[in-house]
Amino acid sequence: MAATSSAAAALSSAAQASPGAYGTPVDPGLPNPTSVATDSPAPAPTGATVDVVVTYADWDATTASIEAGAFVQGIVESGGTCTVTASRPGAAAVTASVPGEPDAGSTTCPGLLLSGGGLGSGSWSVVVDYSSATAQGRSTATTVVVP
Repeated sequence: MAATSSAAAALSSAAQASPGAYGTPVDPGLPNPTSVATDSPAPAPTGATVDVVVTYADWDATTASIEAGAFVQGIVESGGTCTVTASRPGAAAVTASVPGEPDAGSTTCPGLLLSGGGLGSGSWSVVVDYSSATAQGRSTATTVVVP
């Protein structure tokens, strides 16, 4: 019991001598840090091919449109364009574009909407293309059924 009491007393004494300090004290004469050690997203080299991932694509009866969303992996930038295209044999392709928006770790393509009389009943193949000064890419096709 006496060994435990002396160990506790030693710890208490050390805590009172330098409360809240761990290791060697910092020299107060040093300047405060001005930057934080974090990695910024790596810019894609000019002409890089990037992966475009469709997160959803479906028919919305309320708006009578095909709605889609996508993101571009591996690049965070503004200034690019996301273009959604729906096509099927025997019909003219329907397209719409929105600006890409930078996100935490990717570029998003939100709120892609295809509407109009050109969307007749049947199965449509939907793809999303991304294009910017530094990168381009295309998603795999997703099928959307228009009733």
